[in-house]
Amino acid sequence: MKSGVLNLRKPAGMTSHDAVDKVRRLYGTKKAGHTGTLDPQATGVLPILVGSAVKASEFVTAGEKVYRASLRFGTAFDTEDIWGKPLKESNALPSREAFESAIAAFPQNYDQVPPMYSALKVGGKKLYEYAREGKVIPREARRVRVEEIRLLSFSGGEAEIWVRCSKGTYIRTLICDLCKSCGALGAMSALERCQSGAFGLENAVSLSELEKMTPEEREEKLIPTEALFAEHREVVLADFFARLIRNGCAVFAKKCAPGMAFYEGERLRLSDSAGFFALGEARPDAEGMKIRKLKEF
Repeated sequence: MKSGVLNLRKPAGMTSHDAVDKVRRLYGTKKAGHTGTLDPQATGVLPILVGSAVKASEFVTAGEKVYRASLRFGTAFDTEDIWGKPLKESNALPSREAFESAIAAFPQNYDQVPPMYSALKVGGKKLYEYAREGKVIPREARRVRVEEIRLLSFSGGEAEIWVRCSKGTYIRTLICDLCKSCGALGAMSALERCQSGAFGLENAVSLSELEKMTPEEREEKLIPTEALFAEHREVVLADFFARLIRNGCAVFAKKCAPGMAFYEGERLRLSDSAGFFALGEARPDAEGMKIRKLKEF
């Protein structure tokens, strides 16, 4: 079976795990996994590794994310979205100007406390498992980066925003923090992931579309594994050096890639006459910079 990345458009009401299970069934493989979970009620881009591409999971750095999110003012929920248990209500609704000011003043880099209803593990147990037991566990804030927030609409106690941010940013928590900064309560009411790294909605495929396809058509929807490493430079090796690297040897950079300079720890896309075959890394030793294989695909 062909391997690669499926750019899935996840529907609402389905966990990321369930989406992966459906993809396994449709592709007739036991090897499949996602690169970053989406909440059950969220929709949008969910890249899924299929076949030998699952070997890339430990190396996927998952670039920036882009989201469209809706929110409602006036109520706080334990899940930080409207599908949870209401905790507090307030009639103090912000004006459009106040909310725009909160967006403009929001820091690009900030320490975000992960929500209790999340899959992060503390003491070997997922936070949402503690939450379902009625427990609140101390969580360490994590530094995230919010590159840009745009206000798309604002009316009737509701708003819609567009967010470009780093991996690991919880949009539910971001919305709550935005509301707090303008003296209001609020919660996320809808979320769509528009982009995850190199994968966007414009070429995403839905499960219903996949179900109507032939096996050959489904395989055509798989994007080459190399796309996961598009941010890394490519090194095209002569077949002799490619064989050495495939066999586990580290090769001097000045011999296999003359004219190219590398920094210590740089990740590289390694190709030969047949195309991409491995993720590599540049590492120095006493005799000079060498290139070695991290994972072959």
